[in-house]
Amino acid sequence: FVSDGTNDLRTGNEYISAKGFVFRTSNLSVASGSTAAMFSAGTVTVRDDWGAWWNGTNFAAEIPYACRILVETLVFNYDSNQYLGPDVKRYYSSRASNESILRTDNKTGNPTGNGPMWSFTRDFAAGDEIEYNVYSLYVGSAQVMSGSATGWSQGSYGKWTVLRRY
Repeated sequence: FVSDGTNDLRTGNEYISAKGFVFRTSNLSVASGSTAAMFSAGTVTVRDDWGAWWNGTNFAAEIPYACRILVETLVFNYDSNQYLGPDVKRYYSSRASNESILRTDNKTGNPTGNGPMWSFTRDFAAGDEIEYNVYSLYVGSAQVMSGSATGWSQGSYGKWTVLRRY
């Protein structure tokens, strides 16, 4: 292993081990047709943060260098009548602008508990951030996303794993 001056471990080439795993510790009510941040003060547990990327103020992973990342998220529904989906945002250049890089638009009721776990690979630039959100496709009443104070296996989460540094 060699040091590149960061908190990441490297093997001497472009492959490194930086990853994170954060999960929601309480339920979240999402208003009809709206988007809400998956994480906020007092609602997040950081399970892994290799590389110290998690920002507990913006509730996002801050990317210190150009790299390819495997991004994963799970929206855990409170019951079978919830129409919720993930909305993962990419913020550019220290939050100067953003775009949704994963947003599902299927309006089928998810089973109680696990909805689909979403994952994708994307190239990011230094200064970008990954923010996890949830949105409601339902028109009518608020929908509830589950969180769990006892562990990520019972609640919604966000993960990131660096696959390659540029």
